[in-house]
Amino acid sequence: MANENRIFANWTYSKIQQMETKFKELEARYMGLSIIERRGINRANFPFIRLQKDGMTIYKRPEDLSAEERKNLAC
Repeated sequence: MANENRIFANWTYSKIQQMETKFKELEARYMGLSIIERRGINRANFPFIRLQKDGMTIYKRPEDLSAEERKNLAC
């Protein structure tokens, strides 16, 4: 979902939250697998970073983070 039509993607807060819910479901399924089963499956990753700014939750792509935000996240 995150990579389809990346150039023209206009993400709304609700779409990102829906994607995060799906990601959590996939993560829970992945954790329910045995170690042997996990080896054959690529683990899902959430393509946005969740940040708290002025009491609000915002989402950004890792490549869109500012230098200060990267420093605060230690990445």
